[in-house]
Amino acid sequence: MRFLFLIFVIELFVGGGGRLLSFGPVTARMILFSLCLISYFLLFTKKQRHSGLTLASILVGLFFLTHFHAVGFGFLNGKNTELVISEFQQVIFWICAPFIAYMMREPEMVEKISRILVRCAIFLSASYILLLALILSGVVNPIAFYEVSSQSGEFFFRTESLFFYKGFVYIAIGILFTVALQEKHWQLLALVLSLTLVLTLTRGFLLSASIAIILMIWSQRRWGLMYLIACLAVLASVLVFGYLPSLDDSLEANRLDSSNQRLEDMSFILSNIDLSTFLFGQGYGSLINDRQNIENTFLWALWKLGVFGVLFWFVPLLVCSFYYYKIRSAVKSKVAAAYYFGVVLIYLQTATNPYLNNPIGLSYVIISIFALRTLYITLKNDMLEHTITHKSRKPVRQRVRGG
Repeated sequence: MRFLFLIFVIELFVGGGGRLLSFGPVTARMILFSLCLISYFLLFTKKQRHSGLTLASILVGLFFLTHFHAVGFGFLNGKNTELVISEFQQVIFWICAPFIAYMMREPEMVEKISRILVRCAIFLSASYILLLALILSGVVNPIAFYEVSSQSGEFFFRTESLFFYKGFVYIAIGILFTVALQEKHWQLLALVLSLTLVLTLTRGFLLSASIAIILMIWSQRRWGLMYLIACLAVLASVLVFGYLPSLDDSLEANRLDSSNQRLEDMSFILSNIDLSTFLFGQGYGSLINDRQNIENTFLWALWKLGVFGVLFWFVPLLVCSFYYYKIRSAVKSKVAAAYYFGVVLIYLQTATNPYLNNPIGLSYVIISIFALRTLYITLKNDMLEHTITHKSRKPVRQRVRGG
């Protein structure tokens, strides 16, 4: 089951929305997801309980409590059945939380997953640079590549050569892990990953990664590095927001349309929301400004699920914040910081693109919850053991009565 989990995680980190490897309507992610659930069910029937089960069960219970009514509302309101099911299918990944909790129960696995994530980020970066070189050199025809890649819905071209892939969010997270862990040649690796991210021309990635990394370094009091990264972030912003778009008028026009679309969606929700929608939502399958999905997940949750649904989506951040607060000054704080501020990055990114309510970002958030929990429990046990050992070594003073 350990090997299955590692394959499952690698596919999540590099597979984007999960449609790259598909066999008709079935995808590799669906198969791995089902195998993980089945293997955990077989384990659970043997009554092999684990300490993370309570938290996982609470989160899954809250998920159903705040989301299942949206399915009913969708059907009762006569919404398209396929749309209702597809929207619910995006977030059903929550039921994998007990399995992930079980697999992340050991600190060794927590550190192994952190290393795998960095390697996946390197793989994504190298793949992008190689494809870009092949396109620019004329070996790969950009039109032919676009026709093939666009069928999955995972790729979007920015210019005639530069493109964006949904899974590139893990390049951003990979930068954060590289800076946090500071392993061999981390400066060079972080620079290469950052340049790759800039070449995607994705404003959301740049902003969320920059803010999350600066917050992490600030929390660790690494002042010199914080100033350096702040300067690099400003330089990258000038390239992504100013210079590079000025070279292509179509890119600037597309960005303007994208920004206007987000503002129109927000205006639609604020203009049409009533008390019932605010409390319970419109349900799955309901359209927002004639669109099924919008970029801002929190506004999406308010319209579809109501205010309690929005509150639910902030529970993972609060849980991660609690664990990180408890272990931020410990020896393992580097690993903990990487996982925690990766979650912060996903939440920031979710304000501009739907990652939290999609297995791409949701999987990372669930993994981080139980990674941070394991680090917290490990630290707590180590402190308890140290206290007991320290007390047992204290000399026993005996009272000597005078004769």
